[in-house]
Amino acid sequence: MPLRSFTGLLLAVCLSGCNQQQPQTPEQVALTLFHALYVEHDLRQAKAQLSAELLAQFEQHQLPSQIQRNLFALPLEQVSVSVADVEADFFRKNSEQVRVLIRLDGIQGLNTISDDRWVKLQMLEQRWVVTQLYEDPLGNRS
Repeated sequence: MPLRSFTGLLLAVCLSGCNQQQPQTPEQVALTLFHALYVEHDLRQAKAQLSAELLAQFEQHQLPSQIQRNLFALPLEQVSVSVADVEADFFRKNSEQVRVLIRLDGIQGLNTISDDRWVKLQMLEQRWVVTQLYEDPLGNRS
């Protein structure tokens, strides 16, 4: 009987450890931001991915379409979002900041558009948040 109780206790401890959520990767956070803005049109979900500084900029707008137009200068419809590149050390052991290149493919007017956007993410309070948006994918790498 004690062996059975010990086995049950050990199994319960192992299963409870498996239920803990792993923090999202920088790529997942960046994808979530752009997917929320361009595909789901969910401003609340997009804002949850941002640092306090960027959140203040987003708070000035009521709709995802306003953010697309005013902050990104890239209003699109029928959008697909993907990760194009990640700048980080290979094992991410020492990375507290990561840059992710997001590729947006969609329709603008009658044209099909493919656009790349760099975002900088930083580990704050045990989670990755977007801290900077770049307009030009070849622009400033600070």
